[in-house]
Amino acid sequence: MFGPAGCGDDDSTDPPTDYLIYEVDGAWDCATSESCQDVYEIDVPEGATLTVRVTGVTGASVPRIALHDPDTELGGINLLTGTTQDRECVGQNQGDEVTVADVEEGVYKIAVTRDWGSSAGAAGTYHLTVESDLRFTVEGQPVLDGNSLAPGSRCGYSVSGFDYWACDTGETCQDVYAVDLVAGQTVTVAVTDITGDSVPRLALFAPGVPLSGTNLFTGSNNDRECVGQDANDSASATATVTGTYRFVIGRDWGSSAGADGTYSYTVSADDPFGFGDLQDDDITCSPRAASAPASRKIRRGGAMTGTGDTLVDVLISPAGEGLLARIAEATAAGTAPLPLQSALRRDHPADLVRLALRVAEARRAATAKFPDAGRLLFTPELLEQATAHPVARHRARRFAGCGP
Repeated sequence: MFGPAGCGDDDSTDPPTDYLIYEVDGAWDCATSESCQDVYEIDVPEGATLTVRVTGVTGASVPRIALHDPDTELGGINLLTGTTQDRECVGQNQGDEVTVADVEEGVYKIAVTRDWGSSAGAAGTYHLTVESDLRFTVEGQPVLDGNSLAPGSRCGYSVSGFDYWACDTGETCQDVYAVDLVAGQTVTVAVTDITGDSVPRLALFAPGVPLSGTNLFTGSNNDRECVGQDANDSASATATVTGTYRFVIGRDWGSSAGADGTYSYTVSADDPFGFGDLQDDDITCSPRAASAPASRKIRRGGAMTGTGDTLVDVLISPAGEGLLARIAEATAAGTAPLPLQSALRRDHPADLVRLALRVAEARRAATAKFPDAGRLLFTPELLEQATAHPVARHRARRFAGCGP
């Protein structure tokens, strides 16, 4: 088909329209037993804050929403939940709204899904609004009534990870993390899978409040300590102002045995939040005031110093990496687990071999979740809780400008 006549060889086309607010009416017509979705692609500049709003829902439909970053395919990590699951927070014919701040540049995919199990019938309509503080373009709608690739849905956003304590003798030490919250947002911090006969302590501090100040979990300058050795605990608090909060996971010296232990943590809220990962490692508190950070046991070169070497210390040393490389090579060559374990125990302590084998197992399973899985350190259980690379990259951007 020919276009209108022109002058010379001008092949230019009109530039795409850019928006601060984009609105469109959509409709679902799902196949039986399918949660179907419409997908919209938008090209967003770096640093933008996006709000996705679904309103005007009809047909006894329950909406689900997903936002995938430029490097993530449909069915991958959803920036609205921190998992591969869709966000589903409302009932039939109800609208939903969610905001994500400080995104990276690129083409994002917004999936608006009709949940089959919670809806009635197979069809419905909706109105989609996308708002940004920076202008963006709409690239198109590549999927119409496609079957959702998400494994399910949830309401809320969570960050999970693991770490370990290596306390000096006689000291209650703690790890400190940063989390970006909006006023009115309720956050829950849970600590689980605790080892080392450790008794956990929890604290949450508002922006600008020192680590010796008021703990939002207790309303005083005392830590929360409510469980015994190796027992799980959780606490919730509501942000009073918008800003960067710090939460603390401590190990109580007086109630614990020994000086070391490990733990998993999960931070969750209804809406997405920024997460800054570990801010201070094994700093001491006496009993609540924090001192300067304790010296690390492991230097960059791998030399082991300090108060003694834990299994984790050994695994991150050159000798430990050599052990993990040996396991990887033997596994790739088809060596069975039991003969391999027996061979390794002739050269290494049994508890170190057990941990190394589990780390090697987790690294093999992690290749789909992390591009650098071969140099990460976790067990299969902790891998399940670890934040996937696309979400971790997005969170890291929120704190890229922060100093030490």
